[in-house]
Parts: sequence; C-alpha cells; structure tokens
Amino acid sequence: MIQRHWDVQNTFEHYGRGDFGMLGWDALRDSGTLPLFQFRELDAMELHNQLLDSLPRELFALASDQPVTMDAVRHALANRTAARFSDLDQVILQLFREKEFEILNPEGNVRSRALTRLRSTDRIALPSISLLPGLSRL
Repeated sequence: MIQRHWDVQNTFEHYGRGDFGMLGWDALRDSGTLPLFQFRELDAMELHNQLLDSLPRELFALASDQPVTMDAVRHALANRTAARFSDLDQVILQLFREKEFEILNPEGNVRSRALTRLRSTDRIALPSISLLPGLSRL
C-alpha cells in the first residue's frame, strides 16, 4: 500500500513525519506547526535523513538478542513508517557501510561492504565492536 501512495504522490498526504513518528506527534520534537508529508521527492529525501536518525534504534531493538532476517525487519517496521521496503534497504545498507550493523548471509558470514542489494534471507546483527546507534555519523 505504501508503494501506491508514492506512485500517486500528491493524491495522498498526511500530517506528521514520514519516519517511525508517523502515527504520533511529539510536542517536544516538533514545532507548533504539524508537518505535511506528501509522498514527493523532497519528502523522500527528508524521510531518508529521518530514517538515518531513527532506524539504528529500531534495528538495535530487533537484533539485540540474535540476528534478525531482512524479511522480519521489513515486516516489523513497514506499517510504522511511510518508507517503502527499498527505502529501508537503502538506509540499512548505508548503516552497514558505516559499520553500525553487520549483514550476514544465511550461513552467518559477514557480507561484503560493497553489497548493493539485500536479500530477504540476509540477517542484521549487532557489530562485533559495539557503538552507540548513530554514532558513526557524528
């Protein structure tokens, strides 16, 4: 359904952010004016930046006990954001290149940092050297 919203762009819109705060308003974080998310190119760029800030916490929570498959990540997060699977994948790959998380193949081996496409069977794992989520971009 989210893909359909992006396909028709301005026909659908909602008040609020596009990231994981999409379904609620945080008065401490948002200004007095509620933002309008319209599924346009500018919104996609802003969503990418919002996901870079919020996705590390979400992935840490999902993978804290054991590695979690991409399929499970996508389905756990998809209904909580305006992001498409491809948006989530793009940000996860960026976080992987920044060494905030590991991406493992089904056999448990770390994938190459040159990875450009995720498979549903790839698994997200915490890095062997623990960093605070989002620290690598500071």
